[in-house]
Amino acid sequence: MTWLIATADELDALARRLGADRFPGVTRSVFDELPAERHPLLTGRFVATLAARGLVVEDGGRVVLAPGAAALLDPVVTGPVRYVVDREDTTGADSSVVAVGRRGHVVRHRVSGDLHRFDLLGTDGDADAALAALGVPAGPAGAVTRAVPGRRVTDHLSPAERWHSITVVRRVEEVAGDATAVSWRVTVDLGDGDVRTVEPAADDDTLDPDAEPLFTLLGRRPA
Repeated sequence: MTWLIATADELDALARRLGADRFPGVTRSVFDELPAERHPLLTGRFVATLAARGLVVEDGGRVVLAPGAAALLDPVVTGPVRYVVDREDTTGADSSVVAVGRRGHVVRHRVSGDLHRFDLLGTDGDADAALAALGVPAGPAGAVTRAVPGRRVTDHLSPAERWHSITVVRRVEEVAGDATAVSWRVTVDLGDGDVRTVEPAADDDTLDPDAEPLFTLLGRRPA
């Protein structure tokens, strides 16, 4: 199985059967609309639908994910590393999560209304390759780099009205059960090969609240 689509209701029902209150990425479902006494019945019906689709199976009297579904859902639920990718261009905005599972599965999770889509991007744990395949820009190759202080990232980029597209990538890791953002970067594509990337400088002392943040600005202009 290389992709899977499920509703928010199905995913929340699955989360409840597996011992959680909510599936990651689901913000609202039918469980928020109906009283608690009806939740067990709802859970049973939605899990039965998932079973009919072959996504869950019974194992020793308990419900577990079928192997194909587990490869797509486990990274989103239990993966220690995930990338939040926000992109905006002239056609609109898009947000997705790329999760890396403990077994090396790399999965993209996208939400469109009530529907959630999960796509298997790789099985070798290489999130960078998966992001590149999605067209997420890395630091421009052969770029000019300089460190600049400042409170606002946009102070070091061209005016927003010139932006062709902007991509924000936040790498998040699970540390002792807590989600901790460990790195991020903002890439602005001005079109015609002009790409600017801003990310925290390696020597930025973020522990000092009085220190001016230090950013690394990478730029590549068209030849």
